[in-house]
Amino acid sequence: MKIYTKKGDHGETGTFGGTRIRKSFQKIAVIGTLDELNSWLGLINSYLENSELNQIMQREQEILFKIGAYLMMDHAVAEKSDYLLSAAEVEILETEIDLWTSKLASLKNFILPGGTRAACDTFIARSVCRRFEHELVALTDVEGVAPAIMQYVNRLSDWLFTLARYLNQLEGAKEVVWKAR
Repeated sequence: MKIYTKKGDHGETGTFGGTRIRKSFQKIAVIGTLDELNSWLGLINSYLENSELNQIMQREQEILFKIGAYLMMDHAVAEKSDYLLSAAEVEILETEIDLWTSKLASLKNFILPGGTRAACDTFIARSVCRRFEHELVALTDVEGVAPAIMQYVNRLSDWLFTLARYLNQLEGAKEVVWKAR
């Protein structure tokens, strides 16, 4: 199978459902940000040396792929698909956030992003996740997105923040408290 189809040479791409849309459409930009987020998770996972965290990170990459597939579907197809997220995916994130938080010093101040390479890149992934969420909200205003996806993405940014802190703790990196000047 060839990687190129030449169907997009004139600025259009196909949805799952067969509709051709312009690559300049807001939906395609949102999916591009989602791809960027998923790539950051892949990079982070490439230098984690913890098989449990590797599996967790890959699970989240697969969920992001599922969201991308949902977003590329024609609306009528998407509502009938099994690509919709369930409350379980959000609950898993919340459980992991709670578990990691229980192992961390409680936050009394804002902290600066930093620490180990994995933690720094996780902080960047969180920023990309927040941008993805903002773009997704704007897309929802235009064409609607399943509420479970909105909830998941909101929770994912919290999960990434907590994971960054947890990765720093695992490697013994100190958090730097932000001090207003």
